[in-house]
Amino acid sequence: MKSWSDICQPKRCGGLGLRKFQDMNLALLAKQYWMILQKEDKACVHIMLSKYCHSTDAWDVEKHGGDLRGWQGLLATRLICHDGAGFLIGNGDIEMWDRPWIPRKSIEEIKLSFKYNRRHAFWKVSDLFLDGTKAWNEDIIRACFEEEVARSILQIRPLIETNDVLFWKSSNSGKFSVKSA
Repeated sequence: MKSWSDICQPKRCGGLGLRKFQDMNLALLAKQYWMILQKEDKACVHIMLSKYCHSTDAWDVEKHGGDLRGWQGLLATRLICHDGAGFLIGNGDIEMWDRPWIPRKSIEEIKLSFKYNRRHAFWKVSDLFLDGTKAWNEDIIRACFEEEVARSILQIRPLIETNDVLFWKSSNSGKFSVKSA
């Protein structure tokens, strides 16, 4: 007889190399939630978006008591997906206060570094561009953010002629994988 934790050890360590069912279940559910975040063109994604995200975005959707267990399971993986996500800036159409768009900076770090000024009402990343361009408005960025975050923003090179791109940070290809989750 062997314990389950021994069986789940890699083969080179004397186990059978099985994965823990709970971890695998979370990773597979996270893949489904990732597909919803990316708004993939699949029937199951369209159904979930229309049922649960018709009035809000999948990033911001709240859990409700009457939700199906499957949807509750997907929402349980939200933290995994949000922590592993990153955005490459293209047109800057993503929301700046709840999306991971500055490399190596958490959402909380971004919010805490912001210096409030009544003249500045920013919602999207593109609000930090010079009007009509994809070039950063350096004066506004330096006036609104602490130096370290401002420097990080100014180092970002927006993608030419494309939308913002969601990517998975734990993968060299940027594509979500169950193994990396």
